[in-house]
Amino acid sequence: MSDSSNDKGIGWVVSRLIPSHHHTRALSNTAKWMHHEFKVRYCTSCLNAWDYNSNQFKYFDIYYYQDFPTYKLKEEKCHICDTDKYKGNKKVRIII
Repeated sequence: MSDSSNDKGIGWVVSRLIPSHHHTRALSNTAKWMHHEFKVRYCTSCLNAWDYNSNQFKYFDIYYYQDFPTYKLKEEKCHICDTDKYKGNKKVRIII
Protein backbone atom coordinates (compact mmCIF):
# COMPACT_ATOMS: atom_id res chain seq x y z
CA MET A 1 0.00 0.00 0.00
CA SER A 2 1.44 3.39 -0.90
CA ASP A 3 1.91 6.25 1.55
CA SER A 4 0.44 8.90 -0.73
CA SER A 5 -1.90 11.54 0.70
CA ASN A 6 -4.71 10.32 -1.59
CA ASP A 7 -4.63 6.83 -0.08
CA LYS A 8 -7.89 6.20 1.85
CA GLY A 9 -6.65 3.36 4.08
CA ILE A 10 -7.36 2.84 7.78
CA GLY A 11 -5.39 6.00 8.60
CA TRP A 12 -8.40 8.23 8.03
CA VAL A 13 -10.32 6.32 10.72
CA VAL A 14 -7.46 6.64 13.20
CA SER A 15 -6.97 10.34 12.49
CA ARG A 16 -10.74 10.94 12.74
CA LEU A 17 -11.16 9.24 16.10
CA ILE A 18 -8.12 10.76 17.85
CA PRO A 19 -8.40 14.52 18.48
CA SER A 20 -5.97 16.57 16.39
CA HIS A 21 -4.16 18.17 19.34
CA HIS A 22 -2.79 14.74 20.29
CA HIS A 23 -0.90 14.47 16.99
CA THR A 24 1.71 16.99 18.11
CA ARG A 25 3.78 14.33 19.87
CA ALA A 26 5.34 11.46 17.96
CA LEU A 27 3.62 8.44 19.52
CA SER A 28 3.13 5.00 18.10
CA ASN A 29 -0.41 3.99 17.16
CA THR A 30 -0.48 1.62 20.14
CA ALA A 31 0.37 4.45 22.55
CA LYS A 32 -2.32 6.67 21.03
CA TRP A 33 -5.02 4.03 21.44
CA MET A 34 -3.99 3.24 25.02
CA HIS A 35 -4.97 6.77 26.14
CA HIS A 36 -8.22 7.15 24.18
CA GLU A 37 -11.44 5.24 24.33
CA PHE A 38 -12.77 3.89 21.04
CA LYS A 39 -16.07 5.78 20.97
CA VAL A 40 -17.79 4.30 17.90
CA ARG A 41 -21.02 2.60 18.99
CA TYR A 42 -23.80 0.69 17.27
CA CYS A 43 -27.33 2.05 17.76
CA THR A 44 -29.81 -0.78 18.24
CA SER A 45 -32.71 1.49 17.30
CA CYS A 46 -31.61 3.15 14.02
CA LEU A 47 -28.99 0.45 13.19
CA ASN A 48 -26.16 2.95 12.49
CA ALA A 49 -22.59 3.21 13.69
CA TRP A 50 -22.06 6.53 15.48
CA ASP A 51 -19.76 8.43 17.79
CA TYR A 52 -19.60 11.87 19.35
CA ASN A 53 -17.17 14.67 20.08
CA SER A 54 -17.87 17.12 22.87
CA ASN A 55 -14.42 18.74 22.84
CA GLN A 56 -15.66 21.62 20.73
CA PHE A 57 -16.25 24.97 22.46
CA LYS A 58 -19.83 25.59 21.30
CA TYR A 59 -21.01 22.33 19.75
CA PHE A 60 -21.72 18.71 20.65
CA ASP A 61 -21.04 16.82 17.41
CA ILE A 62 -22.67 13.46 16.62
CA TYR A 63 -21.16 11.55 13.70
CA TYR A 64 -22.95 8.78 11.80
CA TYR A 65 -21.02 6.30 9.64
CA GLN A 66 -23.04 4.57 6.92
CA ASP A 67 -20.36 2.11 5.75
CA PHE A 68 -18.64 1.40 9.07
CA PRO A 69 -18.38 -2.28 10.11
CA THR A 70 -20.56 -2.92 13.14
CA TYR A 71 -19.13 -6.30 14.17
CA LYS A 72 -18.39 -6.35 17.93
CA LEU A 73 -19.12 -2.64 18.43
CA LYS A 74 -20.56 -1.68 21.80
CA GLU A 75 -24.34 -1.46 21.49
CA GLU A 76 -25.81 1.79 22.73
CA LYS A 77 -28.68 3.98 21.55
CA CYS A 78 -27.51 7.15 19.84
CA HIS A 79 -28.38 10.65 21.03
CA ILE A 80 -31.05 11.01 18.35
CA CYS A 81 -32.93 7.82 19.26
CA ASP A 82 -32.56 8.43 23.01
CA THR A 83 -33.41 12.12 23.39
CA ASP A 84 -32.84 12.10 27.16
CA LYS A 85 -29.21 11.02 26.77
CA TYR A 86 -27.60 14.46 26.21
CA LYS A 87 -28.10 16.87 29.11
CA GLY A 88 -25.61 19.59 28.13
CA ASN A 89 -26.22 23.14 26.97
CA LYS A 90 -24.13 23.02 23.76
CA LYS A 91 -25.75 23.11 20.34
CA VAL A 92 -26.01 19.62 18.84
CA ARG A 93 -24.68 19.14 15.30
CA ILE A 94 -25.38 15.93 13.36
CA ILE A 95 -22.75 15.00 10.80
CA ILE A 96 -23.46 12.19 8.34
